[in-house]
Amino acid sequence: MPKDIAKAEECYSKAARLGHVRAADNCGILLFQAGRQGEALPWLEASADRGEPRAMYVLGVAAFNGDFAAKDWVRAYALMTRAAGTGLAQAVTSLTTMNETIPLAQRQMGASLAADLERQAEDQRSRQLAAVDLGTPAQPTPRAWAAPLKTVDLPPASVGAEAGTEPAAPPVAAPPPPPRKVSPPKPATQIAAQTAPKPAASTSNSTSTGGGKWRIQLGAFGQKANADALWAKLRNRPEIAGHARIDLGSPITRLLAGGYTQSAAERACSVLKAGGFACLLVAP
Repeated sequence: MPKDIAKAEECYSKAARLGHVRAADNCGILLFQAGRQGEALPWLEASADRGEPRAMYVLGVAAFNGDFAAKDWVRAYALMTRAAGTGLAQAVTSLTTMNETIPLAQRQMGASLAADLERQAEDQRSRQLAAVDLGTPAQPTPRAWAAPLKTVDLPPASVGAEAGTEPAAPPVAAPPPPPRKVSPPKPATQIAAQTAPKPAASTSNSTSTGGGKWRIQLGAFGQKANADALWAKLRNRPEIAGHARIDLGSPITRLLAGGYTQSAAERACSVLKAGGFACLLVAP
């Protein structure tokens, strides 16, 4: 199809308002890229609340530089810590800059806030996944920004599917922006491909024959019968057979298979995704 940013924005917006979580993520990024920060920020805030790495990175840069409101280095450090924890390369680089710039006391407060935000994001992701399972649209919650908005260049990146959601929308291509000179040094302002955040580690009474502590998440469901149906469909596949079923959470059921080494889990997820199934690595 011919490139048509206006049409892409229209489709992302429609899909987002019907409850497609990744469309909402892309909608915020696309609006921000177009310089329409006032429209983008509610979407980005909602994305960051559920742990979307690019949104956390953008808002972390904004809080560090004071681009949209007063500087808040504690919040900036918390958001960038979480984004870097997903493996987002630019966030890792930016966090290094913050470690050299932000005083230790504020970094310690930011690390504590990051842990709180991650727990809230885990709950939010579970609710979002359950809403998708139950057919309930998910909407971002608008946030108020008092200060005038300034443009921050942001090339969007490809979006990875999170286990239990609809397939990811395609990326929006854009040339990288020219670097900006700042003082003190600002975090990098480019966004790389998303790496899915790690869910909190949990235990299970199941015993796996796979010989490792890594797990793969296959989905999260508001109705346990849907988890049972998916397991019945997948349990005899070569990448699942011989691995224990693990159900975590209530009332949201997270369906996992356990007993993988890291390399085996990566291979299993790759094959499942190629077959059209959602899959998310869960580290020990």
